[in-house]
Amino acid sequence: MKAYWAQLKPRERLLLMTCGGFLLVIFVYLGVIEPIFDKTEELRSAVEKQEELVRWVTQKSAEAKQLQRVSQSSASKNKQSILGLIDRTAKAGKLGDSLKRVEPDGSNRVRVWLENAVFDDVARWLTILQNNHGLKAQSVIIDAEENAVGRVSARLVFEGAA
Repeated sequence: MKAYWAQLKPRERLLLMTCGGFLLVIFVYLGVIEPIFDKTEELRSAVEKQEELVRWVTQKSAEAKQLQRVSQSSASKNKQSILGLIDRTAKAGKLGDSLKRVEPDGSNRVRVWLENAVFDDVARWLTILQNNHGLKAQSVIIDAEENAVGRVSARLVFEGAA
């Protein structure tokens, strides 16, 4: 190789060195620099996606905390006034005249007696108490009234949402 290089004219040597240097620059660019730029762009895109995810999670976290505060506030209101809630919803559900007795049974339970109530109104009232106010009927005893079709007497035990 040295012999071949030595026999070349200076102009040919310069041309070969220039072409070799040019090829070296191309190989370095294509083999090192361009992959670094590509990886940098890929990582930049990944960082942007992660930042977007962090913003979304932060927003949803704030919404969840707000909903939790509202839920706790609602649950504490219901817990504080189960007796009032029973009375208020019974009157709104056309059971005000049938509601004969409401008494607390411990810190989170209420016993309720209904007489001569329309069965459909009682069923609707139970659904409203459970779905809208979180009260669960722990015990339900319903007896049909002898002389009135569709009318019942009921003894119920409700437990408030924990």
